[in-house]
Amino acid sequence: AVDFSRYGALVITGTSLAQEPSRAATLLALRLAREAGITTVMDVDYRPYSWASPDQARQVNLMAARACDILVGNDVEFGLLAGAS
Repeated sequence: AVDFSRYGALVITGTSLAQEPSRAATLLALRLAREAGITTVMDVDYRPYSWASPDQARQVNLMAARACDILVGNDVEFGLLAGAS
């Protein structure tokens, strides 16, 4: 129901990707924002205790990161995306 074309950007955090239903809602919002042509920003915000495994966190965060124009993170978070456990 959100008209993303009315906004300049969508900002998400990795914590919203850790569990359902927020994971699916966040990925849908990313898709709709991209379709509307607005800038997408992701703060990776990796918190290991929120995930079943580092591999699951990597896979889901990479999926979201690929849909974003701007990524914000620290060395640990970019290491996760790069596959360094």
